[in-house]
Amino acid sequence: MRRIIFALFCFCQLGCQPDITYAPYNNYLQGVQSAHQNNKPIFLHFTCWSCIGYNSFEHHIITNKAVKRLLNQDFISIDLYTDDKTSLDQKTLQQFIQTINFDSLAQQQILKFKTLGAVNTAIERTLFKKSTQPLYVLLSPNGNLLIPPFGYFGKDPQVLIQNLEKAKKNLHQSSMR
Repeated sequence: MRRIIFALFCFCQLGCQPDITYAPYNNYLQGVQSAHQNNKPIFLHFTCWSCIGYNSFEHHIITNKAVKRLLNQDFISIDLYTDDKTSLDQKTLQQFIQTINFDSLAQQQILKFKTLGAVNTAIERTLFKKSTQPLYVLLSPNGNLLIPPFGYFGKDPQVLIQNLEKAKKNLHQSSMR
């Protein structure tokens, strides 16, 4: 047993790095606030618990160390579940309305919502004119689109890496103006 522990210790001392964890926000308001505070772009991911695309993302894309490093170091990640059953009170609904630029019809509808998933769906439909999962949106810290939103892209992490790098480049170019 001592030899196994010693071997593991030596292996880790020779370059084993701890696993990088993907830890997104699950609340739009908190994620956007963090992006403002840290002056980082936003990786916004609309999904649902039964989404096959999310399972692919979770098993094939987010396990890639380069993807996790980019998301954790250069972006604020927000995963919004459109079927999240978390109950919301009127005060929280008012915060969403005050923070997000919803039209008056959407504001009236949101005040009738009972769950976070319903609000997440309204964010997707109202701000991005989409109703599909998965949907990936890359935004500046101020909420401006950096590249067009995109959906399921298969199991190749390089597709996401290219989109993240393109968004970073577009953010840098827009800040130079």
